[in-house]
Amino acid sequence: MTDTHRPLRDELVRIVSEECVLYAQLLALMKAKTDILVNNDVGALNKNTSDVNEFIAHLEDLESARKDVILAISQKENIPLKEVTVTRLTTHWNDPSLIELQQKLQAVMQDLKDINQRNQRLVKQAHDMFSFMRDLFYSAFAQGPATSYTSEGKIDQREGGSFEKEI
Repeated sequence: MTDTHRPLRDELVRIVSEECVLYAQLLALMKAKTDILVNNDVGALNKNTSDVNEFIAHLEDLESARKDVILAISQKENIPLKEVTVTRLTTHWNDPSLIELQQKLQAVMQDLKDINQRNQRLVKQAHDMFSFMRDLFYSAFAQGPATSYTSEGKIDQREGGSFEKEI
């Protein structure tokens, strides 16, 4: 690799390294979200969601910067943009450190995917349970008069239940 290539290579490595760190931190937040969902802690969920959104905004900025560097590499190295890959740059620059970063990032991304799928299942289960309980509650009132009991603990045989008495 010549010295003219080093600034772009160094910038690409810096960006991808920072992405690895941020995605690892995002993974920790998503794991915490699993506990939050299990505990049904709405306040903590709101805070966690806010924190996740901050990380995503920063990651979007890094993604934009990475695309700019890739475009500059494409132009400077005279490689078609669609062909600028980590494998090609590793071979072109004889620099295996890019492959290591790519593998690290891919591993974190796979972990994030797995955690997100787990969290989605938890949210769906909570939604399904809420729907079941809501339907159960509404069906109890739709079935007619509720059973009332006398002070002796016997079923009150009078018309209607306590919810239907006129005030």
